[in-house]
This record gives sequence, C-alpha cells and structure tokens, in this order.
Amino acid sequence: MTAIKIKERGLAELRPFRSAMEFEQTSGVRLLMPFYFRMLQWDPRVYAYAPYLGYVTWVDETKLILGYKQFSLSTLFNCYEYSLDGKDWRPFGTKK
Repeated sequence: MTAIKIKERGLAELRPFRSAMEFEQTSGVRLLMPFYFRMLQWDPRVYAYAPYLGYVTWVDETKLILGYKQFSLSTLFNCYEYSLDGKDWRPFGTKK
C-alpha cells in the first residue's frame, strides 16, 4: 500500500530522511523554528503550524518532535508534507 502511495505522488525517486540532521540540512528547518506540515489524506486546507523541538533517537528509529508530538521519519515521508511559507509544499524526503 505504501509503495502505491509513493508512486502515485511521483516520489519513486525519493526516500525518507535517514536522520534528523539530514532533515535539518535539507529542509532548512532549525531547532525551535515553526513551520507548516499537513497530512496528505486530509483536506489540504487543514495544516499544523508548530515548532520543531528536536528529535529522539531510539535503538532502531529516530523520531522528530513537531509541536507536542513525535513522528518517525518513515511516517512523515509516507503520510505528511511540509512547507516553510505555507504555499510551497514538499515531501518529508530527499533524493535517493
């Protein structure tokens, strides 16, 4: 199911971020910086504007803390997109 969604969105050449550091370097989002993010399956007019509060690294997974919630890098890639200005939306991923 996830592969179908990725292909439908035209993201076959992208992959999830491998680390929080890669996310920060690629996206331009910095610690405590608020930015927009929204779920792909919801109405595109519904989004969150929350600060990036850092990350937590578990044994096998890194989770970004956006607002008051933690999200795994793979969940963000598959289900969300982000924007720095609320107009230009990008996937939570980078080129393979």
